[in-house]
Order: sequence, then structure tokens, then C-alpha cells
Amino acid sequence: MRLKRPNISSTLMALILSLYFTLFLNLTLFRDVLEVFSNLENYNIFFLLSIPVTFIAAFNILFLPFTIKYIEKPFFIVLLVSAAMVDYAMFNYGTIFDKDMIDNFAKTNVAEASSYFNGVVILWVGLTGVLPALLLLFARIHHPGVVKDFLYKGGSFLVSVIVILIIAAFFYKDYSSVIRNNKILRKEVNPTYYVAGVYKYVRNTYFSKPQEYQYIGLDAQKLPREKNDLLVFVVGETARSMNYSLNGYERDTNKYTENIKNLTYFKNVTSCGTATAVSLPCMFSLMGKNHYSKSAFNYQDNLTDILKRADIGQLWFENNSGSQDVTKRIDIISSPKTKSEFCNGLTCTDDYLTAHLQEEIDKLKQNDNIIYLHVIGSHGPTYFERYPKDHEVFTPVCAKSDIQNCTDEEIANTYDNTILFTDYIVSQVIEILKKNQDRYNVSMIYMSDHGESLGESGVYLHGLPYAIAPSEQTHVPLMTWFSDDTLKAKKIDLACLRDEAKTDKYSHDNLAHTLLGFMDVKTSAYKADMDILGKCRHS
Repeated sequence: MRLKRPNISSTLMALILSLYFTLFLNLTLFRDVLEVFSNLENYNIFFLLSIPVTFIAAFNILFLPFTIKYIEKPFFIVLLVSAAMVDYAMFNYGTIFDKDMIDNFAKTNVAEASSYFNGVVILWVGLTGVLPALLLLFARIHHPGVVKDFLYKGGSFLVSVIVILIIAAFFYKDYSSVIRNNKILRKEVNPTYYVAGVYKYVRNTYFSKPQEYQYIGLDAQKLPREKNDLLVFVVGETARSMNYSLNGYERDTNKYTENIKNLTYFKNVTSCGTATAVSLPCMFSLMGKNHYSKSAFNYQDNLTDILKRADIGQLWFENNSGSQDVTKRIDIISSPKTKSEFCNGLTCTDDYLTAHLQEEIDKLKQNDNIIYLHVIGSHGPTYFERYPKDHEVFTPVCAKSDIQNCTDEEIANTYDNTILFTDYIVSQVIEILKKNQDRYNVSMIYMSDHGESLGESGVYLHGLPYAIAPSEQTHVPLMTWFSDDTLKAKKIDLACLRDEAKTDKYSHDNLAHTLLGFMDVKTSAYKADMDILGKCRHS
């Protein structure tokens, strides 16, 4: 029997979609709205009941202009599927899709994206996004004549406006109070907030006016020294400081580095952002968090440019999702995508980097050099793929990507295994550097790009807007190690540094100036008061 295709008017379609988006694709919003009301001593039940009515009317106003023949189906099909994906991420991980998260998402590679897919995602998006999109595709959308179409849509638009005005007349103060005291709610409105994020990302990325390029540190020059420097800077991923035993965490997640001579751990360090797309370029810029923007970053020199100008050799060794435009003008090599001892065909564990670090050191010109190791570290949600099985210490683990369906213990165990394995990688880097002390003054710095939420307050992963992000996402580990020869050559007072590391507050803003000072680069771009080592270097 042949199914009969439903025939509905475009005006009715807009209303049905408004109802569907309100009731089925804003689960996070209404869950949090109910939580807000549950914490109120007194509230008007009619105010609560008015909220979904307000959303239906508001969506109807927004959707009606897009009910245009040949445009409506493609537009709403894309909107349904994408909104279902956003709803899944918000409801299960607490992700907020602002322009920075859209930027982060746009720069995600195939391997990283695939780690988020699982049966739950497919079922959720299939039922709430793909299925209604197919029903819309199957339906016949009826358009009356131009005059009737205008009258029907105009009438529907006017009724929706009147409904909102009536509700506002009775409950304006209530809406104003709830929104003012719970700013997160407006960021959870689906699809308007993420569509606005997409618009801002596209506007800033593809339609912003070219800016005059700013050259920074044109006067950069390397001060002379007796022996060349070799610094390995390990760029961490998704490591939060609260899970470091060096920072007081109850588990021994730093057993590989805790007894290494000359290693210093900094207890209070904050990130520039909560996602790699923001934090990584920001930490290599000289703008600082309060002045950073990606558009400005693209039109000025960053730290690597100034170091290159001072004749510091640099190599970026990539085992993550990319350098986020940090490495435009320096050498970069990447881990392979083929299957091997360290790689599964999509990603590699970070011991691939240490296994090949010495051969890259051997290729260096006899010069001052920095090798950046961009590790995959603790990148979720597939934490269990970030370390070899023989490094699985804490059990039981969460061996799947839908981590919200694992227990808190399993998630913590798996994440702590990634922290412990990264600690092992850092210790291996130091051991390799020690073998090169005859040629260089050797050093290691480790700093993570951002932290991670592991289900605290129902939030998972990272990427929340900084203003509302919890400390789990903004506090990151920083470790330094200098050989005895380096301490002597740089005149670094290690006892002083360790005292400063316990008490002072630092951030990604300090990184560029610290590296410029440490590599003895003389430039007007350098700010001595931003150099973490500055107080403890004696001239």
C-alpha cells in the first residue's frame, strides 16, 4: 500500500516546527528552568506554564520568514538535524555553543570528531533530528496564492506577537528576574543561540575586513651565550590541575615526575580559554586574555615569529588536532594516521612523540632550539584511547564515548589514567633531554591549554563560556624542569622559583614573556613583570 503524503500549509508547518523545537529540542533549557523553579520558595504556576507558550510564539515569529518555497525544506531539515546534535551535546555534556565553541568545532579533525560518535548519539539524533527531517521531506507543503499566503502568515505572526505581549503584561518582572539571575538559560535556547554563534563565526572568519598586519618584536635579537639551549615545550591537552598529586590530589597521578630533581610545579595557573581553538593561539599571542581575539591574532606576529626573528630554531611536533594557526611560519611535523605500535589509524598515543623525539633532536642545526610537543593528553570523551593498556592503573574504566552513561568512579579512573600517562611522557622527555646535555643546556616546560569537567554539576568535557566556566575547565597544570647547567647558565634560583610557584598566580598571559626571557631574546615586546622566571633570575 502506498503511503499518502500529508499536505499542510507553510503557515501550519511553521507552527508545528515551533511546537516541536519547544517541546523536543530544548530539553536542556526546560530541565534547567524546572531546577530554577524548584529552588524558589514561591512562584506563580501560571508563569511557569506561560514559558513554553512564549517559546512557541517566539519560534513561530522567527520561522515564518523562512517558509518560502524551495527554501523552507532544505533550511528546516538542516536546522532540525543540527539542533538535535546541539541538544544532545547540551543535555548530556553541558556544552554551550557560542562562537568560540563553533570555532573549536570547525577545526575538529576526523579522528577527534569520530570519538564523539556512539550508539546513543546516533539514536538520539536519529529520532529527534533525522526522523522529523525525513517527515518534513516527505510532506507536501502547500502555498496558496500570494495574497492569501501573506494574510495567513501575517495573521499567524500577529497572533504570536499578541500572545507574547499579553504574557509580558502579566509576567514581565518574573521573566526579567529569572533571566537576570540565571544568565546560562539564554545560552541554552536551541536553535537561536547556536545559530547566532555560527553567524558570528562565519562573519568574523570569512567576512571581516582585512586588518593591517602588525609586526611585533622587529628588534628581537638573541643575546650571546657560551652554550646553545634546547627547550622542549610540551603543550598539554585538557589537563586540569586539581587532578595532579603535585597539587594535592589524593591519587598519585605524578609518580613519574614527583621525585625528579629540579622539577617545579606551579599551583595556581589559569587558562586563556576553555577550548583549544581559543586557548592555544591565545597562549602564543602577546595580547593577553583580556584583549585576545582570533581576528586580531590572524593579523599580527605571535611568539613563534619573534623567536624565529631572533634566530631561535623551532619545530612543532603535532599529535593533536592542529596548531590553531600558531605555526604558520615555523616547521611542523605530524604523527601518522596509519596503524602502528602507537597509532590506531585515527589517533596516536603520545609515546609516539617520545619514541621519535631523539631523532628529531639529531636533525637540529647547532643552534638555540625549541621543540613543541603538542600532545593529545587527556582529550575526551574517549579518555581510554589516550594511553596504552599497560598504563591503565586506575580501574574500572569508562571504555566508551558516551561518558555520561558511565559511573563517576569510572570516568575519574579513566581520566586519571590519562593524567598519569602524560606524567610518564613528561618524565620520558626529561630523560631524553638529559642524554643531550653535552650539546645543549636542556630544559622542559609543560603547560596545558585548558581543563575539563568530569560531571561536576552535570557538566562534562570543556568549552563553556569563560564567564560561567567552572574552575575545573580554567585551572591548568604548569611544570618546569631545568638541568643543573641550565640553572647555572640562566642564573635561576630554584628555591626562589619553587616558593613563587606555591604562592603566586599565573596564567597563559605569562607564557610568551617567560619564553622570550628564558631564551635570552632582547626585544621591546618583552615585559619583565610578566616573566614567571624573572623574579628568580639573578644578573
